[in-house]
Amino acid sequence: MQKRKKIKLTRLAEVFREIAVQSTISRSEQSLSWDFDRSSKYLRKQELQNHIYFISRNGILFPLNSERHKYELSNIVVRNLEIDLDDRSVWDDSGDWAPISSAKLHFESCQFISLSPNMWSMAMPWSGSFHYEKNEFCFPSDRYSGNWLFSFQEGSRVWFVKNNFMGSNIQTRCLSRSKGRSNSEGDAKTEPWWGRIALVANKGMHELWIQEGYSSIEISGMNRIDRLTVDLIVDNDLSMRTSIYIGPRERIDPAFHNCLQHRSLFLNMRQIAAMNHDSRQLLVLDRQLERIEYFLNKGREAPSMLEYGVWIEYWQDRILHAWRRWSSDFYRSWLRPLVVLIVGYLVINMAPALFVESFLTNHWIDFTLRPITEIATYEATLGRIMGDEYKTVPASAKSLFRLAGLVEVVWIGVWGFALAKSIKR
Repeated sequence: MQKRKKIKLTRLAEVFREIAVQSTISRSEQSLSWDFDRSSKYLRKQELQNHIYFISRNGILFPLNSERHKYELSNIVVRNLEIDLDDRSVWDDSGDWAPISSAKLHFESCQFISLSPNMWSMAMPWSGSFHYEKNEFCFPSDRYSGNWLFSFQEGSRVWFVKNNFMGSNIQTRCLSRSKGRSNSEGDAKTEPWWGRIALVANKGMHELWIQEGYSSIEISGMNRIDRLTVDLIVDNDLSMRTSIYIGPRERIDPAFHNCLQHRSLFLNMRQIAAMNHDSRQLLVLDRQLERIEYFLNKGREAPSMLEYGVWIEYWQDRILHAWRRWSSDFYRSWLRPLVVLIVGYLVINMAPALFVESFLTNHWIDFTLRPITEIATYEATLGRIMGDEYKTVPASAKSLFRLAGLVEVVWIGVWGFALAKSIKR
């Protein structure tokens, strides 16, 4: 792996400024032409050619309009740098950042080290595309949860992919101003120019707060988030409504520390999904709500057995939610019920070995591979497979085999139901 090179944020901004100057071919009030490769000589002189370079989109893998492109037509990649955040106002310069602002800016495998012990803000001064992947965000002290504040300009597109936030709190917003446009009657009309954000497979997020300014939000790839807050717009007007997608395996509040806050959030998300007729998203949110119901039920003190009716209802609810959690993680895991079903079936079929010495391995294999139509006839099928040897088995053992057959049928039915529900969802 390439060794990280140390650089201060103020120095990195100076390098970007120089890249902009050297890359510009011509500039006028109406147009700007540039070629980032013109600055390659400067980057080699600064020994940054392996850490800052330029990539063009490869149109061979996907169509030009595909959502799956990582790179745009013009990209600046900043990779393997240890960036000391020495000045929080370095991006506050209101000057023209073109043509840097015309490219998609990628930070990959970098380490951001804050000068402040517990809070740092990173505000990008232009509206554009920003991609953070496999970076580490570090504070000098790990005694407290640090706070990272990411601010982007209106209309920006932002991706956070596989970053490690080291147990910090993250706040992000897209500073939206109104853009004027005229309607069909020529009257001036303003509407927000919202941004879009995606958080994919990040870790170390103690708290994530997605604030105003984003119309499209994606949380997927098994992020682990202890506390999630999203400023949603739940509106009947589709153009104003927040579009949000949450993946089926996101680990949100795994320790159940903020149940009621997340319950309210998921209900709002569910309302949006219902407005959009998004049945798949409704299932995902229902699972999150079932997790919360399980914990809230588990956390309540068990009533006295003297209150018989209340006691029965309490344990019915608790056993039902516990079963959904442990059988298939609220029907999110199809592998768990499948494995338990198969293992239990194999073990129950070994029960005759405890009572019949002549029950051998070949009998167990034949018994296990019996036709599905004979699953319910446990004891009769065992007699058929063992033949004359079965005649010496005591009547009490045969009764136990019939009981084992009943247990096996129930076992297959219960775990088969959990498997079917998981696959269906």
